[in-house]
Amino acid sequence: MVQRDLYMKEIVPLIDNELIKVITGIRRCGKSYMLCLIKKNSLKEGLKSHNIILINFDSKKYKNITNNNELDKIVDKSVKNKKRKNILIF
Repeated sequence: MVQRDLYMKEIVPLIDNELIKVITGIRRCGKSYMLCLIKKNSLKEGLKSHNIILINFDSKKYKNITNNNELDKIVDKSVKNKKRKNILIF
């Protein structure tokens, strides 16, 4: 995996606050790759893997997610440590 140090220097300081972060861009520009780097970095920094939720919104498994309430239900079922505030959703 190629490190994207310039982007990571901008993103990592923003991870540990309560704001929701959204990575946007055109198709095939590296959004998923950046999320993988963020995941790898977060695991290295001590975030437990059970606090990382992988949701592929293109998958038929998640076709019923059409609003925030349905997403909340899936996140609540998936999160093991309710006290930990850092949860990454991919």
